[in-house]
Amino acid sequence: MESQLKKAYRLPAFTLVELVIVLGILVVLGFLVSMSLGSLFNVSERANRRQMVIRQGDNVIEVISRMSRMATRAIDCDSSSQYFTIINPDGGRSRFIFVVDQVGPTIGHIASLSAYYGDDFSTAIETRLHNTKTQVTSFNLDCSSFEANRWGNWINLKFDMEDTINSTDPEKATFETAINFRNK
Repeated sequence: MESQLKKAYRLPAFTLVELVIVLGILVVLGFLVSMSLGSLFNVSERANRRQMVIRQGDNVIEVISRMSRMATRAIDCDSSSQYFTIINPDGGRSRFIFVVDQVGPTIGHIASLSAYYGDDFSTAIETRLHNTKTQVTSFNLDCSSFEANRWGNWINLKFDMEDTINSTDPEKATFETAINFRNK
């Protein structure tokens, strides 16, 4: 009689085996969800780095193009030394140049040498045209159609840029433009 009473008052419950199985399933599901979220964060981070590289490269092209359009003339272009020089409306000169930061695989940055008068660029102030989170891995300046002080001059500029945030898997982009000089 006593055992029948115990059975009558026993509350419904899960067995230990059932609890262990459910707990195991929850652990596996939690692991899968965390892996999915980690993947989503990685995709978002890569997209942000890609946008940064594109923004920086577009900014370099915009600055060089705008200053070149406003220049009164272009006075030199050297493909081997990778620079060209313009005369600004105020009479000063600006030189756009590829500066090598690392030899081996050639890595560097694009800069403007400005804020001086005369022919000696050693006193010019170098201004990097993109941030330090990006680097230029390839630079090509084509001066084949350039002739000093001639109207209608143009040069081709092409460079590859990548981010420096993730050195094992950098985001890369290629930029190319033709720059026309007015030469008043």
